[in-house]
Order: sequence, then structure tokens, then C-alpha cells
Amino acid sequence: MSLEPGDSQEEQPALVPSLFPRIPPTLYFSTANEKVELLPAEQRRLLKWKMSTVTPNIVKQTIGRSHFRVTKKSHDWLGCWGHHMKSPGFKALGEHQKLNHFPGTFQIGRKDRLWRNLSKMQVRFGKQEFSFFPQTFVLPQDIKLLRKAWEEGGAKQKWIIKPPASARGIGIQVIHKWSQMPRKRPLLVQKYLDKPYLISGNKFDLRLYVYVTSYNPLRVYMFSDGLVRFASCKYSSSMKTLSNKFMHLTNYSVNKKNSEYQTNSDYKACQGHKWALKALWQYLGSKGVNTTPIWEKIKDIVIKTIIVCFVLCAGISLLRPLCQQGVHLGTSDPAHMVRNCRTMKGKHKTRRESGSFKMLKSVCLCSGVSTATAPGLNTTDRTWLALPEPGIGFVPVIHLSYES
Repeated sequence: MSLEPGDSQEEQPALVPSLFPRIPPTLYFSTANEKVELLPAEQRRLLKWKMSTVTPNIVKQTIGRSHFRVTKKSHDWLGCWGHHMKSPGFKALGEHQKLNHFPGTFQIGRKDRLWRNLSKMQVRFGKQEFSFFPQTFVLPQDIKLLRKAWEEGGAKQKWIIKPPASARGIGIQVIHKWSQMPRKRPLLVQKYLDKPYLISGNKFDLRLYVYVTSYNPLRVYMFSDGLVRFASCKYSSSMKTLSNKFMHLTNYSVNKKNSEYQTNSDYKACQGHKWALKALWQYLGSKGVNTTPIWEKIKDIVIKTIIVCFVLCAGISLLRPLCQQGVHLGTSDPAHMVRNCRTMKGKHKTRRESGSFKMLKSVCLCSGVSTATAPGLNTTDRTWLALPEPGIGFVPVIHLSYES
């Protein structure tokens, strides 16, 4: 389901009817230019929010506009945006309390778990269904398999190494010699896609916002906008450039340190090293590229990634139809879910000259959102909270790479 940012400055109702039958209304979370009506005092006193050290400023501002009061008590709260909890913490939650995680979502939030679980799905359902991630090895367990693939790849093959549970580009390297491989820490090693689709000579990736409100039934929302993150140095496939993180990595936390990094305060503009996703669609459209099949392929990748987590967290016996706008997978068999997903979402092929989204890079479970990460782009408040079922829920942030 695609959702647009609101632009009304009128006072909004405090409660919003659910899109689904027999579901009670939900609280309305506004954007910065909106006001929310007050609930009656008896209901308003229940609006208590528990803060954590990772609660983004935008979330704090948004709940304030919806008249929540901050509480420090460990039990007396309605909503919390915090770290993933251990099992005893989830068991202690009341039915009325809403958290931004479901149990077990680290199964796709950690890079090593993500690739292990995607690989299992690929074995079960075939490469035709799960071909959107590169050949991956988890060290030290896969060291012998990696060595064999390394030798088969030849001297010109590049590899990218990543810590299994890190973020912001920390610890990532692109290498081509076996002697460059770190030996004393866990690693994720992947074949490096060295022919990326370039815009003005620069690599880029996409940051997409996905919102999962329920596992049973499974409900998934996708925000219609997102971020396009550019490397701040023009790309070269030369082995001599592999140590240049400004060329090979697209993380904002890395590239903002480059003196040549260019900001972008206009979310409609195709300029600087960070664009809105809609600006990218406009740019590709001006080049004669049909972006509709690209978006359909992206949705296919997102749905199948969420299915991976769903199968692991909810269990095969609890599978229900996958509920998404235009998607009704009326089966409890994950094989049918995947095949139906392909039938409805995967019919289109991306034109070769436009490149293809074939690499799922990572899934962030609690990514920080602020004006620093999305400067001037209209992808903030409503992306996160003002959705049809602001529960809260499980909010994975999907990173995709574009290959020529």
C-alpha cells in the first residue's frame, strides 16, 4: 500500500477509522503542519509514552502533537519506540501496549541471519523466487566454501566484507586479495557487484520504508517515497580505488565526511548526494525508463523478505493470507504464498538499459530518522507514524542496490 504525505493545515480528528472490518479506530499522528483535536479528558489521561535512548526526535515531536505525555514508569505506558527486547520483555507487555518490534525480527535485521534465512528460502523455493541477493558467506563457518569460490572467481573478482551486526558503513571494506581478509572476527563476505548502474558517474542505493502492523494476519505497508543515497565520489572499477569508501559505499554516515559531499534541501530536485525516491522516478522517466515495473519488482523483493521473517517468527502453522492492497494470498502454505507473490508482483521485467534491482543490501529494524538523515525531503513524520494502523509495529528499512 502506498501512502502520501498529508498537506492539510486543518485540525485533524484524534481517531481514525481502521481500513479493516471489526478493527477499532487508531490514534492519528500528524505531520508538522497539522493539529490534532483533543480527546476527552478521561481518554487523554491514558496517552502515556515511554521514551528510550533510541527514540528519534521526529517520533518525540509527533507524539507531542498527538497530546501524549512522557512517562518513566516501566509499566504505565501506551507506546514505546525502543530497542528490540528479549523474550521475557515481550511476555510482560499488555495487550494495549505498542512497541516498534515484533519478537524475532532480528532474524532479518542482522546481516548474517538475513542471508542465512534467505538462503534457506532459496533452497526451498528455488533461485527463480529468491535471486535478489548476491552469493554470500558467513565467516568463520563458511571459510572453506569461500576459499573455493574465491579461487574460482579469479584474481579480478572483488569481494565486499561487512560486520554481521553493524550499521552506518562501519567496518565495511572492498577487497580483492585473500591476504586482506580479517581473521579474528565474524564477517559477512559477498561477491561485489562491480558494474553498478550509475547516475552522473556515481553509485547509489535506495532506502525504502516498510511498515508491518501484524503477523496474524500479515499486513504490510510500503511508503510511496524514500531516499536515494549517492556515493560522493565518481565510480571507478579500478583495483586501485577499492579503499576509497566515498566511491564504493553509499552510507550517509560515511559520505558526509567527504569535503565534496553536496547536500540537497529540495525534495523535488535531482541534485546533491541525496534525493527523494520520487525525484529518481522523475529522472529515470526523463531518460525513457518505465519505472512501474521497477517498483513492482521492488515490492516483490520486500514482500518475500518479510515472508522470510514471518515464517521464522510466527511459525509455519500460524501462516495466514498475506494482506496487502491488491495482494490476497489465500493459503497457509508458504510455497503458495511465494508463488502467488511472483504471479501478482513479478510478471514485469525491467528493461536492460534501465538496470535492475537485484541486490538486497540490508534491513534496518530501528533506523534513526531526523532532518540529518533526510534533509529537506518530505519523507519524515508520516513515513513512520501517521499510517492507517499506527500500532506501532515492526518498521524495517530496506536498502536496495541498482545494477546495470
